[in-house]
Amino acid sequence: MFFARYLDNEEAAGEDKDETPPRILMGEDAPVYEGYRLHLPAQMRDRNPFNVLQILKDCIGKDVTRIAMPISINEPLTLLQRFAENLEYIELLEKASNCTDSLDRLKHISAFVVSGLSGILERISKPFNPILGETFEMTHPNGRTRFVAEQVSHHPPICVFHLEDIEGRFKLTGSCQAKIKFLGRAVNIHVKNVVSLEFPEYDETYSWGAVDCVVDNLFIGKPRIEYDGTFTITNNKTKEYAKFDVHNTSMFTNKKPNEVEGHIYDTENNKKFYLFGFCNSHLCVANYTESIHKQRGKLNRQITPNTPGSKKGKNEGEAVFEEPEMETAKFEQPEKESDHDEENMKKSREKTPSSDGDKSDDVIDFDTLWAVNARPIWCQDEYCLTSFATILNEITDDISKRFEEGTIPKTDSRFRPDLRKLENGDLEKGAEEKLRLESKQRQAEKARSKSKDNWTPLWFVWNEQNKKWEFNHTYWDRKYENSPDIF
Repeated sequence: MFFARYLDNEEAAGEDKDETPPRILMGEDAPVYEGYRLHLPAQMRDRNPFNVLQILKDCIGKDVTRIAMPISINEPLTLLQRFAENLEYIELLEKASNCTDSLDRLKHISAFVVSGLSGILERISKPFNPILGETFEMTHPNGRTRFVAEQVSHHPPICVFHLEDIEGRFKLTGSCQAKIKFLGRAVNIHVKNVVSLEFPEYDETYSWGAVDCVVDNLFIGKPRIEYDGTFTITNNKTKEYAKFDVHNTSMFTNKKPNEVEGHIYDTENNKKFYLFGFCNSHLCVANYTESIHKQRGKLNRQITPNTPGSKKGKNEGEAVFEEPEMETAKFEQPEKESDHDEENMKKSREKTPSSDGDKSDDVIDFDTLWAVNARPIWCQDEYCLTSFATILNEITDDISKRFEEGTIPKTDSRFRPDLRKLENGDLEKGAEEKLRLESKQRQAEKARSKSKDNWTPLWFVWNEQNKKWEFNHTYWDRKYENSPDIF
């Protein structure tokens, strides 16, 4: 049993939403990565709301990616590092690689995709736009997976990333082109994203895209981040696929914010499994039946493993959680007060269907594929970062040694001076560095335009035939003498 605190939309009003998990979970059991830091060097500085309001007012209807923004609205991470956050739940791909059945692999891949949405919820601060040629690499603390990303284009801004299991069980490559527009009260982030996941042992490749993200309530109430769209994860060999929706707040649907619901289909397009949960808390799977989707309310109420929403504490916004004994849960039969009462209940159910659309005494087995890690209880003072995000920009002794040896490129995000100043709490010098770097990038772009030289990425190549970016694998040769001077 452990203590946790909710950060929720209705926290100030004291409202209780039994079926909707709070947006993020904070607790004393947040992950600790051995050999890495627990805190940022400095807490987040207070922002002047009037300055931010004026800045955003000038951005209405414009593509924010083309506008220089003040450092005060940033968090101490780049967009490249945000993609590295996909490694937090990398064990889901490890589980998928150990499955001998392709439909079981789809279950864990679906969980991996949903888990990748959980980390940025409540993080209203903007990541730094990577400079053209900027890179980021890391090896997961478990030592089994490594990651590298590169900013390959400035206009339009495109970053490409690659992660791979060191033992060769899987590898994933993706690209992202985001278009961000400020719409007055909200920011809409439309992402053109292509991801390809390979399992060499099974000669399988899976592919999927992205969903839109909306940052709402910027000036009235509490800002919130929600997703909206449909994921389709396709096994390009067998043509099996998973398809599920991620919902936002809407008056036209009975779905909850960030609720996930969908199915896994076999090669003949038959629904085999039902997926349900929330991208900020959990994803579960059950065998498909024609009526199971009507019971999603019951199913989500029943989730207990490390998931927000079970028991409210005495203090507002606090909760106590109990770890389940097993990963598989079942609906419990209602207590029998008397044979007469039970008979009346049975007759009532036969005459009037329950609000969930099925009989309340049905028993359904389901498995929890993924449950979110709690964030540190101090995360609100540190940009609401997860424990994993907190370690991404850390310059460890090993990173310092490799920088001196030249076995990590000088283009790595960790060595970006404006980001480093912000992380250390020096906004004034950070702002100066940010302006200098942006000016340097513009000058370099003008020089290339004048000489008619095209920018050539070092670590990724565009495959014109397949219309996608591919990793050229030369990064791991550790020869970085041709890395550009961008900082």
